[in-house]
Amino acid sequence: EKNNLNWGSKFQENGAKVYYSFSDIKVHSKILLISRKESGNIRKYAYIGTGNFNAKTSKIYCDHALFTANDKITEDLSQIFKVLMREISKPKISTLIVSPYNSRQKFKALIENEIKNSENGREAKIILKMNSLEDKKMISHLYKASSKGVKIRIIVRGFCCLVPDVLNFSENIEVTSILDRYLEHDRVFLFHNNGDEKMFMGSADWMRRNLDDRIEVVTPILDKKVFNEIKDILEIQILDNVKARKINKERTNDYIIAQNDKSVRSQYEIYNYLKNLD
Repeated sequence: EKNNLNWGSKFQENGAKVYYSFSDIKVHSKILLISRKESGNIRKYAYIGTGNFNAKTSKIYCDHALFTANDKITEDLSQIFKVLMREISKPKISTLIVSPYNSRQKFKALIENEIKNSENGREAKIILKMNSLEDKKMISHLYKASSKGVKIRIIVRGFCCLVPDVLNFSENIEVTSILDRYLEHDRVFLFHNNGDEKMFMGSADWMRRNLDDRIEVVTPILDKKVFNEIKDILEIQILDNVKARKINKERTNDYIIAQNDKSVRSQYEIYNYLKNLD
């Protein structure tokens, strides 16, 4: 934190008001809120990302970020900043998923919805991308979903405490880890929702510390174009058979071997995909 203190001092010396973190909780969210006067009215813009504003890591980390003027998102983010500036003790939020206030119940409800759809004979799927998966309660929810027939696909770069592909327990869960030229750092959560898909993106891994002991912000992806772009990237990562390792119960975690000479190195494929976007 020494670097943070140095920059805090520089900001204060140049007239900025700096609020430091709380003593018992770490602020891990990557957020920005701009309030600006336009045509005589105040309009707000929100930035919610998965990575820091860091000159070094921005060159070697793979992250996502959303910049939006959606009123529901900006209003919720205003509440978060009021907490950070000690104006209120608890935010009133309706759209965002924010730790430690509503993350557990929101994510649990999304998983339970997939379980309900599966039990009613509907297609039920979950795709998750994160750094680490450690929280016992969230893993238990995923095990329950698997046992109820929900198809779960997870990409987890770091450690994974979930054991996939165990008969009558986690046989509907597949986990891979991508280790390549750049460090995979984004967190994306996609729920099938009976065909009306819901996607979320933000700073929180499914670790106890991220859900209970940090201020984290996860946003829904409401814009269809942005939604489709992130989903395309997820699907490219799922197809990786060059730098992806399959996590298994034997813990050998072998690299996936390309079939039919069709090699997919996702980081390179994503670069080409983004380069060719309109």
